[in-house]
Amino acid sequence: VKNIQDQSNGILFTEYHQAIPCSASDLMIAIGANLKGYSIPNTPISLFFPSGKESLVSLMEEVIVKCFEFNKWFLNFSFPFKSLKIIFIKDYYISGEPATISSNTITFSTALLYQANIVEQQFLTKALVSFMFARLFFGSFVFPKTFNDNWLILGIAHYISRNFQRLLFGNNDYKLQLV
Repeated sequence: VKNIQDQSNGILFTEYHQAIPCSASDLMIAIGANLKGYSIPNTPISLFFPSGKESLVSLMEEVIVKCFEFNKWFLNFSFPFKSLKIIFIKDYYISGEPATISSNTITFSTALLYQANIVEQQFLTKALVSFMFARLFFGSFVFPKTFNDNWLILGIAHYISRNFQRLLFGNNDYKLQLV
């Protein structure tokens, strides 16, 4: 990352370098004020979030690490990028979805964060987090030739996600979700 100040009009340009080649549709740039962040020790994961959400993000940290490790174990390969950025943005929705992925970034809405005493939201949020991780991991190696080929990535991502949820929530929830 390199910042360049244009002296003629005072505009600040930021230049980025992408070390691993990827398509333009996989690039993600998040710009925002008052974003805090930290790296999770012993993982390539960095979390970014608005100020004041530290306690809520810390509740998500454990499930994020478990999900990351589960995908590595289940698919039997390592994460294909040097780092993984997880960004929580206030009121973030694209096409009605509270989460999106790019090559090495997962972006979530802060509406998915929950207090420790709210039980119901945990199921929904952890299910979405596990699906996005599975989609990112598996989608890094399988590229759809046409839009109609997305069923393969989404179907296998749901399968991987359901297996992770089975680990978290047990067999009863797993069987309920199959119906």
